Amino acid sequence: MKKIISILLIIFVYSQTMAQKTNMTSESLIKLGRVSVKGISKDSNQIVFGVSKYSFTTQKKTNNLYSVSIDGGELKKITKKETKLIDKSISPNGEYKIKVKNEKLKNVTGTDFHPDVKDSNVLIYDELNYRHWDAWEDGNYSHIMYRSNSEKKEN
Repeated sequence: MKKIISILLIIFVYSQTMAQKTNMTSESLIKLGRVSVKGISKDSNQIVFGVSKYSFTTQKKTNNLYSVSIDGGELKKITKKETKLIDKSISPNGEYKIKVKNEKLKNVTGTDFHPDVKDSNVLIYDELNYRHWDAWEDGNYSHIMYRSNSEKKEN
C-alpha cells in the first residue's frame, strides 16, 4: 500500500511540475522590459533605473524612469527632469573628472588598410578573437582619461 501511494505521489508531483513548464520564445523576450541602471540619487537614498519596452503594434520603444528606496519599498515613476543623480564621471574624492575614451589601436576595417577606398565596408581579421559573441572587433580600445575637476566645491 505504501508503495502504491508513493508512486502516485511521485506521479502527481511530476505532472504538476511539468504542467507549469513554459518555453521562452523570442516574442516573450521582446515583451519583457529591459532594465538599465541609471544611478544613485544625490541624497544616496534612491536607486534610479530605466525600463524600456518594445511594442509589436507600433514598432516603437518606450522608456520610463523609476526610483526605489535603497531599503526597498514602492516604485515611483519619475521624469528625466526630476532626476538628480550622482555624477558618475567625478572621482569619489571629487578631485578628478573621469571619462572613457575609445582609441584606435588596431587596423580592422577596409579603409584602415586601404585609405583610398572610402566606400569600403569590409572587416579584415587575421585571427579570431575568442571574446566576439556580443560585438565585432573594430580596433578601438577603451581607455580611462582623467583631468583635474575645476568644479570641485570647497568646504
